[in-house]
Amino acid sequence: MVPPPLYYVPTGPITHAQNPAAVPRPSQTAAQPLMPAQPRAPVLNEQEAEKKKEKRIEINKKRRESRDKLAPIQKKPKAAEEKEISNLSERLNNLKFLNY
Repeated sequence: MVPPPLYYVPTGPITHAQNPAAVPRPSQTAAQPLMPAQPRAPVLNEQEAEKKKEKRIEINKKRRESRDKLAPIQKKPKAAEEKEISNLSERLNNLKFLNY
């Protein structure tokens, strides 16, 4: 007499009861519809393409200039910032001294 195998040996087609993940669903076996073709951008001639490129460069230049104008306003020089912090800490110490 032959002993039974230590692991399951399938003898026929896989059923849902044996392994639900292995049974293909109808949606997986059906042919998938193809994605509709994306409309292409209109082809520009070289002059129009050059104009667009120059316009983009101008816009970027303006953005860069406005950003550079705002940069000094947003950031204080480090020395002035440290001086302001020391002044504030000195005033705080004076107030503590007056309260006690």
